[in-house]
Amino acid sequence: MRFDFQAVLITLALGAGLAFGQSAPVISAVSASPPGISQTLAPLSGGAFTLTLRGQNFEAGSQVSMGGTVLATTFVSATEVTATVPAGSLLTAGTAAIKVTNPGNAISNSIDLRVVERG
Repeated sequence: MRFDFQAVLITLALGAGLAFGQSAPVISAVSASPPGISQTLAPLSGGAFTLTLRGQNFEAGSQVSMGGTVLATTFVSATEVTATVPAGSLLTAGTAAIKVTNPGNAISNSIDLRVVERG
């Protein structure tokens, strides 16, 4: 009886550049300031505002992006970051994905922010 064995290389995909033991950030809630702005709607040609993202696994140096553009971000804690959405980002109606990227390139789920005409 003859047995043929093959070496098989198994690789484990940990996701978006995650190192072993690293967890991706997760956005679970969004709020905006000034309070008249909805958490997922912003007025076309409106003024700058601050988004507060709550969730888990945020790290010092995390960056919030809107539609691929990195926003000025402040790390508050492992469960909260804030970001300033500049008025210039609100000049075109449409939808932009809000994401958090940790320093190790782990990327969160996305929350859509819609820029809509007033009325």
